[in-house]
Amino acid sequence: MASHTALAQNPIDPWVGEWGGTLEIHNAKRLSQTVAMGLNVAQLSDSSWTWQIVYGEGESRQERNYELLKTEGIGNYVVDEKNSIVLDLNLIKNGLFSFFQVGKSKLLISYELVDESIHFRTHSVNTDTETKTGGEENVPLVLSWKTGVYQTAVLKKK
Repeated sequence: MASHTALAQNPIDPWVGEWGGTLEIHNAKRLSQTVAMGLNVAQLSDSSWTWQIVYGEGESRQERNYELLKTEGIGNYVVDEKNSIVLDLNLIKNGLFSFFQVGKSKLLISYELVDESIHFRTHSVNTDTETKTGGEENVPLVLSWKTGVYQTAVLKKK
């Protein structure tokens, strides 16, 4: 039987800490760039956490100081970018997932806890590449887009 402590654990607790690794940015042709990446998560209250994403090191270091907030419903969170942008982030099994559109880019972002690491992935498509198929008789209309950029990183706890 699980202990009371295990039952009361906040689902974000395993994410808390300083994580670091190397982000690989791929296009259809090749690995186009690598950059240091970090994710720093610290609890602020029972329903809020810092969610700092760091790219680069030294003089090229960029910090994105966001806040993760619990919202209504099981597994529902938002990332408040503190600039009027608030993105849904949903906890499903061992992953946090977000899907959103910026301009003509649709992005699927995932952070998955795997063993002692976070596997980060971004899939990006350009809406200008949309194709429509199906939609005749009893076949549903299907929209698809070409994936333009794929980013991946394995972040280890520091």
